[in-house]
Amino acid sequence: MPKAIDDLYNTILRESRPILISHGYEQLTIRNVARICGVAVGTVYRYFDSKDALVAEILHNDWVPVMDRMRRSADSAGTPIDGLRIISDYIRDFIKVYANAWAEYRTIYRYSPALTKAHESFIQDISTIVHPMMQRFIPDYSPVVSDFLSRTVMAVSAEPENTFDELLPVLEKLCK
Repeated sequence: MPKAIDDLYNTILRESRPILISHGYEQLTIRNVARICGVAVGTVYRYFDSKDALVAEILHNDWVPVMDRMRRSADSAGTPIDGLRIISDYIRDFIKVYANAWAEYRTIYRYSPALTKAHESFIQDISTIVHPMMQRFIPDYSPVVSDFLSRTVMAVSAEPENTFDELLPVLEKLCK
C-alpha cells in the first residue's frame, strides 16, 4: 500500500528548499525530492509539473513575507530614493539566501515558462510597492515609470557586483 503523507505539497516544498539554498538549482532534482519525501517521482510531478515549477513555488513562498516587510519599510521612507534603496536592500537580502541557486536562475529563467512567470511576478510585486510610494512624493507619477524603476532596481540589485549608488544619477532624474 502506498505511503500516505499528510500535506504532501508542503512536505515537498519544505524538503526541497534546503537543497535549493545549500546546493543550488542543478542539484535540486525531482528524483532527489521524491526520495527524501519517500514517494515516487510521479507523485512529485502530480503536484509540480516540472522542476522549474517547484523552484518557482519555493521562491514565491519565501518572497511573500519579504514583500510584506519591504512594503512596510518603503511606506516609512522619507524620500523616493530612500524607498528605492530600501527595496533594493530587501531584494539583495532575498537573493543572498539563494546565492547558490541565483546565478543559475539568472541564466535559465528566460528559457523556462515557470521561472519567467515567477520573475515577472516579482517585478509586478515590486511595482505594487514602488508606484504608490512614488505617488506619495510625486502625485502624478506614471505607472510606466514605476514599472521601469521596479525592473531597474531588481536588475541592479540582483547582480552582486552592482551597487545601488551606481543608480543614483538616473534615479535622481526619475524622482524629480
